[in-house]
Amino acid sequence: MGSVVDSSLVPILLLNFMLLATSRLRALINVSGLQGALLGVLTVLVHGGLDARPGLLAAGAVAIKGILIPGMLHRALRDAAIRREIDPLIGYVTSLLLGALATGGALAFASSLPLAPE
Repeated sequence: MGSVVDSSLVPILLLNFMLLATSRLRALINVSGLQGALLGVLTVLVHGGLDARPGLLAAGAVAIKGILIPGMLHRALRDAAIRREIDPLIGYVTSLLLGALATGGALAFASSLPLAPE
């Protein structure tokens, strides 16, 4: 089960880098919504089966993070007539490098965290 969960984290991590590398607001909203939906599905994978509680939790997370919040953000973007592009405070390459360093640090730190026995 651990390898399935670990391999399902790869697309979620890649979506983080995609968020760092884009400037279009619609793309940011869509990618973060997709990432939220994948995190909701991850709930079922972590529990190892589709029981009632993890299934309802996953469905609620997918509905809220993947559909409701992005829909509200798209509506706000349309109603407020916000610019479609954003200017980064730092460059995209610098953002990606800092994101990679932070991800590496998080992975190194995570190996030292105590985990509950299975």
